[in-house]
Amino acid sequence: MASTEFTSYISYITSTTLKPRHLDASGTLYEDTDYLLCHDDRLDTRTIAYFYYLSSLEKNDGGGLNLFECKNSVPVRIGKTITPVFNTLALFLVSKHSFHEVAEVVRDVQRLALSGWFHD
Repeated sequence: MASTEFTSYISYITSTTLKPRHLDASGTLYEDTDYLLCHDDRLDTRTIAYFYYLSSLEKNDGGGLNLFECKNSVPVRIGKTITPVFNTLALFLVSKHSFHEVAEVVRDVQRLALSGWFHD
């Protein structure tokens, strides 16, 4: 993911300028009752947030990535939910409008992902 080729491709499809080998990565495991509250990722040079899913969930399992619609840079409602599917990469631009959360996992399943940011 940090290769020049991959970073160039992400730059191309997102119309951004990213630095090769400048990304953060962490692994996450969410299980029954785990969640992450609504927030934005604005910090320093973070440009693109990503989630690479290592497990698949059903809609009824919870654990979806909720992307919020904003009004005056304030989240007002969920605009889209991305349900984790194995081997899928989700991306979004980090901005004052990029509020998101991980919905509560409500069943005995595991939500595994690599996530982080590409930097400019």
